[in-house]
Amino acid sequence: MSRCSHVLDGQQADAVAALPDRGAKSRNEFNQKADAVGYTAIAVVITAKGVASMLAELLGSGLRAKLIGWLFTHPDEEFFVRQLESLLDEDSTNLSRELVRLERLGILTCRTSGRQKHYRANPLCPIHDELRGIARKTAGLTDILRELLAPLSGEIVVAFIYGSQASGTSQAASDVDLMVVGKVGFGEVVAALQPAQEKLGREINPTVYSKAEFNAKLHKGHHFVRAVMEGPKLFVMGDERELAGLGQERVAR
Repeated sequence: MSRCSHVLDGQQADAVAALPDRGAKSRNEFNQKADAVGYTAIAVVITAKGVASMLAELLGSGLRAKLIGWLFTHPDEEFFVRQLESLLDEDSTNLSRELVRLERLGILTCRTSGRQKHYRANPLCPIHDELRGIARKTAGLTDILRELLAPLSGEIVVAFIYGSQASGTSQAASDVDLMVVGKVGFGEVVAALQPAQEKLGREINPTVYSKAEFNAKLHKGHHFVRAVMEGPKLFVMGDERELAGLGQERVAR
């Protein structure tokens, strides 16, 4: 779909005009159904394209999206160009240019130490909270974990970050708490995530359950699983629908 407005397209408008004249109620009911179809199509498009690409399209630049995604998911940390070059796998010259632009816009701050410039998200930026919220859902940490877990994707039903990283209350030294449900083993997950720990400089704490274990704990009201389910999440693999489906499997049996 090319637009997300409430304006009906030609076929929808013709169908409205062809309705028997039963007043505003009939037309409103049809419009509501048309909106429902439209929003479903929008959701399908977003899911197919992937949330990571949404930020790039919104900002008009993949590099800018990477920078904002990374810096706003690590708001209490400073990074210099060479660090970002390694973390984001981007050319240092292009990074330097984009960092200067974002500083000029007031989105980032810059501190010079010796010959190096250290950049961080500007906490006084008028749209700091909005950018951080978008970045947490579309970029940064989830992309790195998703890439590393990709070889195990056939064995993973759902994987998501929970705890302080998901709630936006993490500090520079905060660990990354990751829930993984599927046929994969704990050792496989730890081995796959090892490069991320070295790259991020953070400890990653995976909790790995089989579908049967997860369902059993969930339906017994296990405190930890219940708390995780009720808290905020950043999905690395799968989504809220698939997670909810896991909880319904035992009920359906």
